[in-house]
Amino acid sequence: MVFFMETKIDEKRMEKIKRRCGFVNGINVGAEGSRGGICLAWKEELQVRLKTFSPNNIDVLIKEESVNEEWRFTGSPLASEWGF
Repeated sequence: MVFFMETKIDEKRMEKIKRRCGFVNGINVGAEGSRGGICLAWKEELQVRLKTFSPNNIDVLIKEESVNEEWRFTGSPLASEWGF
């Protein structure tokens, strides 16, 4: 799984880049002009359930096939939302 931030590109172009990197699944939030843009990408062995997303945030629950536990990932390019 990888989180791209400040991509500065639209969803269609991010989809091409994501696939070129070998990721078949993902959530793309396109840039607004030349600002922003985020993407969470993952491979098939993960089950990802989207909770919420916005131009500044992607929040998901993740389950790996080999592990019987679920964990949460929240990605944001805003330092004020990192929580540390």
